[in-house]
Amino acid sequence: MPRSNLPFPNLSIQGFRCFRNLAVSPLGRVTLITGKNDVGKSSVLEALRLFAQNAAADTLYDILTSRGEHTWSPGKESEFPGPEERLGFLPLFYGFPSVYDKPEAIVLKVDSPSQPIVLSLQIGWMVERKDGTIRTQEIVFEDVSRLKDVARDPVLVAATEDKTYTVPLAILQRRQGNLGRSPGRARMRCQFVDGCGESYALGRLWDQALQRREEDEAVKALQVIEPSITAVRMLGGDGSIPRSAFVQTRNFARLVPLRAFGDGLNRLFTLILTLLQAREGLLLIDKFESGLHHTVQLDTWRIVFQLARELDIQVFATTHSWDTVAAFQKAAAVSPEEGMLLRLVRREDCIVPTVFAEEELAVVTRRQIEVR
Repeated sequence: MPRSNLPFPNLSIQGFRCFRNLAVSPLGRVTLITGKNDVGKSSVLEALRLFAQNAAADTLYDILTSRGEHTWSPGKESEFPGPEERLGFLPLFYGFPSVYDKPEAIVLKVDSPSQPIVLSLQIGWMVERKDGTIRTQEIVFEDVSRLKDVARDPVLVAATEDKTYTVPLAILQRRQGNLGRSPGRARMRCQFVDGCGESYALGRLWDQALQRREEDEAVKALQVIEPSITAVRMLGGDGSIPRSAFVQTRNFARLVPLRAFGDGLNRLFTLILTLLQAREGLLLIDKFESGLHHTVQLDTWRIVFQLARELDIQVFATTHSWDTVAAFQKAAAVSPEEGMLLRLVRREDCIVPTVFAEEELAVVTRRQIEVR
């Protein structure tokens, strides 16, 4: 598939997290992101999640809580916080701003051949004014300290090319079930695997793989690490017992818990199920190497490249590991146009990107040039 047909052939991030202005082009079908700590590798994945999901409330909630950026929830009146504590989504904005700084909008953009695709986010205040018995509501973006004697609640104002909508902070403070879907353009299919290798919906992902008759793909992937595995079963789920993966092997007559084989096999199982679920969409992997021994990483990358191509998935992953970079390069060499390495470097207050295509990456790995 031509790069221009990918959901993200390029990406521009303004005012998000540590990125004042980051523009990256081109991006591959499979892009590996490297760099030292605190250069924004995970933040790129977060920006992609927000973009793909139109900054929907459930996605915002997951991103904020995964970093411990909990939003305020009502308590005793004596503990009523000021605006700083109430605005739980301030950490999303560049430079850890104060609410009184009037943070600049976050702008995420893709330049496509037809027209740019844009998502912007801005902090506003839902203001309610009373004139006798008449109440009026409006969203304002002025300095909150000037809003005297009016009821006001913080909101995040999101805008796509065709719609503007608000995400009230109160929704994020009281998550109950599904937080709802955002209006505007359709949300892209997007799967995320965190750095611990955990997925909190393996049972659901397995059921969906069974419905599509793709269980053989999962078994083949597990055989990369443990060739004796012949089948997978998902058991449990009754009462307080969570569903867990069990495998049938040629070495044992009974089913064996997948976790008995160690972190690597569980990580691989998670990766394969999320790949199968991400068809025609986006897969984001934080710390690709987590739980995977260097001897199986090349075969794992080959599976990722193959399924990404067959299922029309764009994949972004982060790493700190040289073994992961070297294995990625070898897998990318089979399809040179599909693999890109994105290196992020901090220079004073700026994050500077460098993109390596496969040919350049081959030189990097051959000469062992530091790109982590």
